[in-house]
Amino acid sequence: MSSSQTNKSTDLGERPKERIHLEGVEETLFCTLLPKARDAASPNPILGDPYAQKLVDSAKTFDRWCQEFLDKHQGAPVTVLHLACGLDSRVYRVKRRGADVRWIDLDRPLVVDLRRRLIPQDPPGDYSLRTLDVNKSGWLSDIPADRPTLIMAEGLFMYLTPAKVESVIRDLVDYFKQGELVLDTVSKIYVRYTSQVELLQASGAKWLWGTDDAKEVEKFHRQLRMIDQVWSTEYMGHKSLGRSLVPLFGEGTIGSIKMALASFSPSTYAFGQNVRFAF
Repeated sequence: MSSSQTNKSTDLGERPKERIHLEGVEETLFCTLLPKARDAASPNPILGDPYAQKLVDSAKTFDRWCQEFLDKHQGAPVTVLHLACGLDSRVYRVKRRGADVRWIDLDRPLVVDLRRRLIPQDPPGDYSLRTLDVNKSGWLSDIPADRPTLIMAEGLFMYLTPAKVESVIRDLVDYFKQGELVLDTVSKIYVRYTSQVELLQASGAKWLWGTDDAKEVEKFHRQLRMIDQVWSTEYMGHKSLGRSLVPLFGEGTIGSIKMALASFSPSTYAFGQNVRFAF
């Protein structure tokens, strides 16, 4: 979008209602947006809704790691590449000191169109919003690779096949040469029972890749080295019978029974790993 807007303040306040057209996995952007919206609307954020609190705490981990990367490279040119950005406003939340931070938000065309309508003005600085699809060959070819790059992928890889996850991560590390990769995962048990996950049912999307220990991502590329990891139990708690877990199978009696049964598997408590790699 036009750089002529970069010195203007950005108004993210109340806007007219928009007609929304998203398809399949694109609809899942609201899964993470909802708890953040609940937090923003609460009288005393953060947060009244216990599940929203836990999911927002997870997102705060990404903000913290992003800020640490920017602070570490302060004064040197860097790139932040935000894959599957959805309607996330991280570019407004972190402090981008100086003019040496190139920020690129990426998502699929329908999502980018919606984002441009809801957030019509660019944030200040070197910013661009692009429509790219990781499933298309050569999708990285016109993105500059001349700086250390922070690659952020929140809510993306679980919707790709295991082979595609490995391929995309390998391509990213080969292309950018130096930087960090931050991603989140779901556990294997929720991939196995993805058709039962209530928040996915309306869109028809499915989780296709999961891991019970995200350190195995290091195997995708010899240059990857895990430098930080936050397990779901650190922000969701670890109580019996699924009582402290986000009710992925629904909040009714049947959903509670399913969560209780799932909680007997150690895989349940690997849900929601946030992981940071250097390369």
